[in-house]
Amino acid sequence: MKKRFLLILFILVLTAFPLLAQSCGASSCGDEIAGCFGCCILFVSFFACAASFALSIWATIWLTKDANNRGIENAGLFTILMILGIIFQFWWIVWLVYIIVRPKAYTKN
Repeated sequence: MKKRFLLILFILVLTAFPLLAQSCGASSCGDEIAGCFGCCILFVSFFACAASFALSIWATIWLTKDANNRGIENAGLFTILMILGIIFQFWWIVWLVYIIVRPKAYTKN
């Protein structure tokens, strides 16, 4: 229920700026509309970056837990690589390499 509320709020906020900008009666409203459109793009870009950062943090936590559960000796190395990947924006490559090279069965509970 909370996710649905946040999604509806997000959509309303995105549509509110252009609707408010179109309410002016003069024909020279181009600057206001462009400003509102730019604000919407900035808003969406901010949330896309925040979602990407949250996904990278989740992937790092998941990778660390999975590597420890599978008994991988170099679990700390993968964690450090993921943290460096978050900083330098290549975390998804480290995550894919881990998915390919990890053992198929759990060795620890």
